[in-house]
Amino acid sequence: MSNLPMKPIVESTTTKAVFLGTGGTLSVLAIIIGILRSAGLGLPWDADQDNVVIGILTTLLGPLLSRIFSKILKKKRGAKKAG
Repeated sequence: MSNLPMKPIVESTTTKAVFLGTGGTLSVLAIIIGILRSAGLGLPWDADQDNVVIGILTTLLGPLLSRIFSKILKKKRGAKKAG
């Protein structure tokens, strides 16, 4: 194993980006599907499959949003170092 020092998790841009990407995707999808269900709009799957659909969409969209958040966080970190 490597003896390289690890940056604390709370300082890791990658960890923050992944957290924001997956957590944000999951939360927003759950809210949207909940609103659509309560409005009585017909979704092409049953209510008991909502969690499966949210999981699949989070798996597909999470990495994309993680990259977006990573770029935002890196720009923010760069601005802090410059200022």
